[in-house]
Amino acid sequence: MKKLSSLMLAGLVCGSIIPSVSAQIAVIEDDNDIYLSGLGSYQQVEVTYEGVPKTSKKSANECGYIRLSSTTSTPLNPATDSITFNGTNYLLASVPLSGSLKCTNGVLNGNVVGTVQKDADDRVYITGLTPFGDYEVSFDSIFTTRKVKANTCGIARISHSDKYNNTAGTMTIKDVQTGASLGVLPATIPNAVGPICKKGQTFLPDGYPSANNLQ
Repeated sequence: MKKLSSLMLAGLVCGSIIPSVSAQIAVIEDDNDIYLSGLGSYQQVEVTYEGVPKTSKKSANECGYIRLSSTTSTPLNPATDSITFNGTNYLLASVPLSGSLKCTNGVLNGNVVGTVQKDADDRVYITGLTPFGDYEVSFDSIFTTRKVKANTCGIARISHSDKYNNTAGTMTIKDVQTGASLGVLPATIPNAVGPICKKGQTFLPDGYPSANNLQ
């Protein structure tokens, strides 16, 4: 959590000082960090970002293709997802279906039927590339998950970054231990200074929302 300066503390003391916050309230600061209050002490939550583009760097193999498979960090569903490569968007449900491609000692085995193609096992291939060349692939709508932990006051900071964009898509919150959903962050999050926890007390600025705004 942020370091509490004497100036900031002076400003917050003029507002509310309460030992706990029961309502689950999300606010966003000017730097796009989101503060979620009203959690349990040291409660861990999982934040799932949906509908946020994710760009990954990939290297072609010696046969000049990239194979994309679904992973935990990048779950890929060729029936519904799309990718962008070299400025072109490909809806994976519409790309050609062919057998799997294999590369053995620089020799390509399999049929190349399109720049982007897939096989029956939902593996996606980007073909016709420079062997060992580096490329960027953008997954246009992917689920990205992270875990954050509240402090002793039940306040969690969801930091903003290129990887975790707090200003785009939908963010769903659930409890890590129980798996129970806590709700979805509102499309418009109130802009406010985040709450501060000092020696087990929660300091809230004037005008801080009082009602649960998770949907």
